[in-house]
Amino acid sequence: MEDKLKYKAINLLEQGQSPKDIAELLNISYSSVLSIKRDLKEAKENGTIAKLIDADKFLIEQVGEELGLDKEVVATVTKGISGLEVLSEELQKTAMQINTRIRSLLLSVEHPSELQAYADILCNIQTSFINKNMTQVNIQNNIGSNDGAPKYSRFLSDKPGA
Repeated sequence: MEDKLKYKAINLLEQGQSPKDIAELLNISYSSVLSIKRDLKEAKENGTIAKLIDADKFLIEQVGEELGLDKEVVATVTKGISGLEVLSEELQKTAMQINTRIRSLLLSVEHPSELQAYADILCNIQTSFINKNMTQVNIQNNIGSNDGAPKYSRFLSDKPGA
């Protein structure tokens, strides 16, 4: 069953409609709706609802339809996303192997420079996967008006306003 129909069935199940009504409305078999209902229940219990439908692919297809894009273009984009997911999984496996190797090498460290090198490697891996190197600057323009009072001074006290 295609994701679009599956998504509609899940949506209707969540709205409380009966499987029989959903099967008639979407023109799919009653057993398919019961299967989706069972899968949805299991996914909720296991916390794996995102795996029930390939949401990325589904959203791209929907946006492609809304924008009137050619189906081949949408298929190319979806294929690219699938490739990136595979690459991401492989990179994560490699990072895990590097982490395991470093943990074993830590047992035989003789010089602090080795320890620093291993720590640097782990920090680089963490930065690559988790952190984003960016600087956030929050500047408020609190320059006062002609009388010299800050613009936000009325918000800086606990006194109720008039």
